[in-house]
Amino acid sequence: MVLLCGVPNDSPLQLLIDALEEAEYPYVFVNQRQFDQMAIRYEWVGGELLGELTIARTIYELQHITGIYNRGMNYQALPEYGLLTPNDPLRAHAARFHDGLFGWIEMANCRVLNQGYAMTSNSSKPYQMLQIVKAGFGIPPSLITNQADQVPHFQESRGTLIFKSASGVRSIVREFADEHSARLGQIKSCPALFQQKLIGTNIRVHVVGERVFAHRIESGYVDYRYAGRNGSSTEMTAYELPASIADRCIRLSESLNLPLAGIDLFETETGEYYCFEVNPSPGFSYFEEHTGQRISLAIADYLAGSRVDL
Repeated sequence: MVLLCGVPNDSPLQLLIDALEEAEYPYVFVNQRQFDQMAIRYEWVGGELLGELTIARTIYELQHITGIYNRGMNYQALPEYGLLTPNDPLRAHAARFHDGLFGWIEMANCRVLNQGYAMTSNSSKPYQMLQIVKAGFGIPPSLITNQADQVPHFQESRGTLIFKSASGVRSIVREFADEHSARLGQIKSCPALFQQKLIGTNIRVHVVGERVFAHRIESGYVDYRYAGRNGSSTEMTAYELPASIADRCIRLSESLNLPLAGIDLFETETGEYYCFEVNPSPGFSYFEEHTGQRISLAIADYLAGSRVDL
């Protein structure tokens, strides 16, 4: 049985539910918005983690879970939690349940997409870039700084630049322009990542275990995710990576302990491949809906597979 964790309006979760039902794989959905109907308990018995998950009086034995898809959100941001008064016992219950659930996910002896400890690699771009280089990918010439006077010197040697967050906080990638020079003083308290702008094509890769799905992206805006907001467009097509690059993507995801990973590559006009970053909880639904590649079914197959030794 596959366990899903998250909220119902999450597009990747909905696509995965459809794929699980299509393949007739049994699953249980931990809808966080219904935390008042749930409980979890477990313990180590003879070296094995045993326990039960209760959802609306139905009991599921944890040792029968073959795979977990974790899209869990901060329970304190749930509307149902926000409506509770400070002294409502359900507040303490919500904390106990989620602490227990996510604690079990970190220890579960089954396939997990993805465990929390592994996803933290995305919280630091410098750390993640080191892992990308170790996996054999190049990265664009980069500068992470909170000193405004370093940026013009870097720009002089590297030409056109882009900039974005140096942390795991989602940001919009922009081309560095004169209007941004006037605001460089703001990075004193918030270091930013500046990189040489490459010429070529974005390629988004999703790794699911040993399977690779690549998407070639043509866009008139530097951050294709926001092309529509900026009067541009994006075209996306399925793409077959060279075998050596596909294998390198798998090795990179393995080195980060991320059996599910969204890897942002870039192919230059001369055929060189660079890697920008690795998303540990990718919103694959956007890409599946545009290209028809069945990433959701690959995830369903992976999670419904045999138990693995971790």
